Amino acid sequence: MSASDDFITKFSACDSGLFAELKSDDITWRKVAPVEIGDGAAWIKVPDRKDGGKNEVLLQSPVAVAGMELLSYFDEILELDSIGSYYFWGFTVKGDVSSVEKKIRALVFDNGRLRRDGPAFVRTELKVGRGPWQKANTASAAVGAGKIERVFLIEPHESRVNTVRLSCSLQGTLLPEVIKDVRPDIAFDTEKK
Repeated sequence: MSASDDFITKFSACDSGLFAELKSDDITWRKVAPVEIGDGAAWIKVPDRKDGGKNEVLLQSPVAVAGMELLSYFDEILELDSIGSYYFWGFTVKGDVSSVEKKIRALVFDNGRLRRDGPAFVRTELKVGRGPWQKANTASAAVGAGKIERVFLIEPHESRVNTVRLSCSLQGTLLPEVIKDVRPDIAFDTEKK
């Protein structure tokens, strides 16, 4: 299976665009992963998003996009008490960070802001309280009380050699309306319970 290069642009915006894209092509994605559909969105369902849970799904066959192959989808949530919540979702690909960054840089949403941060490439935005998203070059550290950071990352996989994680992250003091806007899959799952 293949996805258009535009898929990277929609995913890397780290908003609800990925979930709308999966909904528009859910029949194709169902051939490679367990897909669930909610109100205006679809998502790849992992068995357990919680830290330590089975939060990754291997795609039944790789999905070709931008000269790479998406191998798996992950969706994980870490609750770190005073530091806040960390939601990560995205795909793994074979390769090293620099070569993957070169393949997709032109396709990344707001790619002029994609920058090197240690072993990774990142693009960050910050929201203070209920204010608008603001472009920001935040450091690799805790966000701070009353703030939410949205990050697109190209980073080495922590335990797999020659594997890169393309991911989005929401982190900090996550408000329900932000979760609903950015992660309609989580909002839908919460409403079902």
